[in-house]
Amino acid sequence: MLYDTMRIEEKLILKELRDLGANVTLINIDNVSLSLNNGSDFGVVLVRPMSHSKAGLVARILNIHGVRTINKGLAIENSWNKAIAISILARAGVPTVPTKLLLSINVQGDGINYPAIVKPIHGSWGSS
Repeated sequence: MLYDTMRIEEKLILKELRDLGANVTLINIDNVSLSLNNGSDFGVVLVRPMSHSKAGLVARILNIHGVRTINKGLAIENSWNKAIAISILARAGVPTVPTKLLLSINVQGDGINYPAIVKPIHGSWGSS
């Protein structure tokens, strides 16, 4: 399991995996030196860092080199970006709130009926 902070979620996952008999090695992502030129000797990897940018990047590189990850890098990146996630869900027929991507706020001519909720495409818990 790749992690950066051992939160309660990681502890619970670790316990369940070990209870199932899985051989789990904990690796702090901040201590990883990852070759970009060839594969690595990782087995199956569960990518769990709090940093979505680190998680997506490391998972994508592992996937490119043929390492299986429980949560694929592209899925991490797609889920972290609200604009991409909503577009994917809408295309798949999942009902979504009417949403527009604004690259700048132009009250005149942006097609938005103000007042409206404007959120950054990245971030959670009120931060980006």
